[in-house]
Amino acid sequence: MIYINIKDLETKVSLEEEIYQDKKLIEIYEQRKRDNKEGLKALERLKERDKVWVNVDNLFMRQKVEETIRCIKEDEKYLELEIEKVKERLLCLCEKLEVLQNKKI
Repeated sequence: MIYINIKDLETKVSLEEEIYQDKKLIEIYEQRKRDNKEGLKALERLKERDKVWVNVDNLFMRQKVEETIRCIKEDEKYLELEIEKVKERLLCLCEKLEVLQNKKI
């Protein structure tokens, strides 16, 4: 007869959910990085213009090209840091899940 520890099962499911959420978060950050890269390329072609329209959190505003480029580069740095944090957390969660799966029931 096999006995299953309900607490271990709940912990396993919880870890799996967190892992899934972190993977999705990384996908979102990576998409945002691709969008930023695309935006920077477009801005490089518009260097002769003084100002451009920018969408920031559902708000359209006119901004200088140089300022927009600076903001995008800052966002890229932020995204890199966040991706690294999430990857570290993901690694820790995966290790916990592996230990739990290898545990004798």
